[in-house]
Amino acid sequence: MAKEILIHVLFIFSFNFSFSQNQHAKSKNYCSEIISQVSKNWKLDSLGYTKFRKSYVRKFLHSKIDSVSNTYLLQNLGNPNKTWKADGKIEYVYYYFSGNLSSGHIYTEYLIFSFDARNLLLLSIRQSDNDPS
Repeated sequence: MAKEILIHVLFIFSFNFSFSQNQHAKSKNYCSEIISQVSKNWKLDSLGYTKFRKSYVRKFLHSKIDSVSNTYLLQNLGNPNKTWKADGKIEYVYYYFSGNLSSGHIYTEYLIFSFDARNLLLLSIRQSDNDPS
């Protein structure tokens, strides 16, 4: 009887421990891991038409920035739609949504990955748009 109780207690303990480990690991959301996960499909959605890129915007914006180099970003996400250089930063712009407005203007939403121009490590990620209104 005592042996059965001990087995049940160990089973419950191991189940709870493994569940909490998985939950903890999933909550980290490191930027480099997200980049690696989306690499292939991100490149296929180069203009944002399949909405794959848009589905990952929130994850990127809430990810924890780890040691992501510009080389790693470019190898995994491909060439950006635009590159900006200013104020000691290099910024890679990736479109995730683009559409025509009734006024004839093109509306685009994009993610901006900002890198330190000296050491080429990721500083921040933000989103923006070119709303003509």
